[in-house]
Amino acid sequence: MTIEPTYTRYIFMPDRKSREYDDAYPWLRSNIDHANVIEVGWADVTGISESGLLDKINEENDSMLGHYEDSWIHDPSILRTVIHWMENREHSLSELETRILVLLRKALKENTYVYFAL
Repeated sequence: MTIEPTYTRYIFMPDRKSREYDDAYPWLRSNIDHANVIEVGWADVTGISESGLLDKINEENDSMLGHYEDSWIHDPSILRTVIHWMENREHSLSELETRILVLLRKALKENTYVYFAL
């Protein structure tokens, strides 16, 4: 039996554009129930890692997302590439991946960022 650590992290898009990475976290703490905030647990991060989503983001974004790693996608071309990859995969998206896709599309439309605090 595997015991997962107590682990609550977030994928989020502040409702205002922020150029400073550190500005996003105060927004998150004040807006934890906002529609642009997705709460994730250990199994969720494992799932999006095993599905290849984090590998794709890391490849495009030159990041190292995984458990206990944070990054953001701020380049519209990377958002477009990841969105395209998600929309054209051979298997269907999980509920979490669908929610992430919606957030990525919204960030692209609003010319803002998505933060992964995993």
